[in-house]
Amino acid sequence: SERHTELYVADGAIELMMKEVGDSKVQRWLRCVKMRGENIDTHFYCLMHENGKFTLSIPLMRSMGY
Repeated sequence: SERHTELYVADGAIELMMKEVGDSKVQRWLRCVKMRGENIDTHFYCLMHENGKFTLSIPLMRSMGY
C-alpha cells in the first residue's frame, strides 16, 4: 500500500496514538517506529505535557498487554 511505501523511504517515523484509560481518561502514547541506521526501542511510551514541558513514561496499561 501507499502508506507502507512512504514508511519504507522515510529515514524515521513516529506514531502517536490515543488510548482510553478507564471510563473518562485518555493517554497519548508515542513510539518511534523507525529511525534509519539506529537500533531503537519501538515500545510505546505515555506522552505528557505539564508546565510547558513534555515527558515520557511507561504507559499504565503496558502491564495489561498493550
